[in-house]
Amino acid sequence: MPYTLKSEPVGATISYIDEGVDLLAPTTTYPIERSVQTIAAEQRHRGMSFTGWSDGVASLERTFTVGRTPKTLTALYVNRPPIAAVRVQRLRGRSSRQVRLDARGSRDPEGSGVRYVWRFHDGMRSSRAVVTKEFARPARYTATLTVLDALGAATSKRFAVDLRGYNAR
Repeated sequence: MPYTLKSEPVGATISYIDEGVDLLAPTTTYPIERSVQTIAAEQRHRGMSFTGWSDGVASLERTFTVGRTPKTLTALYVNRPPIAAVRVQRLRGRSSRQVRLDARGSRDPEGSGVRYVWRFHDGMRSSRAVVTKEFARPARYTATLTVLDALGAATSKRFAVDLRGYNAR
């Protein structure tokens, strides 16, 4: 009976454990009826994470008994959004209204590099991982950091910079 091994998107490597071979999806195999077979999908494919099989099995590796009817098993992958992390540090010295904003703790779950877009209340923008910003007066300000991964998934984090009651030293 034919068993078709697929992936979405196409081209993932599926290991046929019992045969000791890696197959490029999509492919069709002809296992012996009533035999017990084990296959495994790769954890990452094209910068995306494995989320499960189309029939609801969640593990990378799966064992099944070959039945009498043809079957298709599809490994599913998604691009998980990056994680945005902001560290705000008030700077001393020239101005009590100057802060360093650091997004280097941001990351992509699939391990690709990330890009940064900072947006401030006054229209200022930056694409650097670390930004130094001087605010006009002691007040509470909001800003937004957007982190994008190599495949275009984005996460935005809105945060506050509160400079009220802070005096220069």
